[in-house]
Amino acid sequence: MISQIHYAAGSKTYIDGEISKYSNRRLQPVESLDTADKYELYDLSNQDNVLGDSIDLIVDHAVGNDEFKGILYYQAFDLSKQRDESLTEVASDILDKLDNGFVNGYLCHRDDHPRTIVMLTIWKDKDALDHWIKSTSYEPLKGFTTQRIRNFTETFKTI
Repeated sequence: MISQIHYAAGSKTYIDGEISKYSNRRLQPVESLDTADKYELYDLSNQDNVLGDSIDLIVDHAVGNDEFKGILYYQAFDLSKQRDESLTEVASDILDKLDNGFVNGYLCHRDDHPRTIVMLTIWKDKDALDHWIKSTSYEPLKGFTTQRIRNFTETFKTI
């Protein structure tokens, strides 16, 4: 399983250049479904970061295979320490029980901001993701997504 993930945002040209430059790495480009012309590149090689100005994620809990193809749902939570501990428990439990179009998932923390928890879930298609967000299995996360502190979600497709 992947134990660390590095990712960087940039133009399609930047992303393609990094893929060419580091062809020996397992790099996965994604394109935002929420924001036009927004791209990110995920380094899934489990090696030290080569992407320069990027975010480093430490994987705390992973479920499924390490396939990174389909729809990526990125959720970041920046909560108090007590809420972080609760979210970690809730999110780990949710990941362990996902199915119906779920490919794999990662619960991480940012290396530079340990209190920022990032949950990445990968889905076969957008319909499977939409179904999950409307399901009762997603309900426990809603209490963390409505906080006034910095929380962020974005949907990407792998390219």
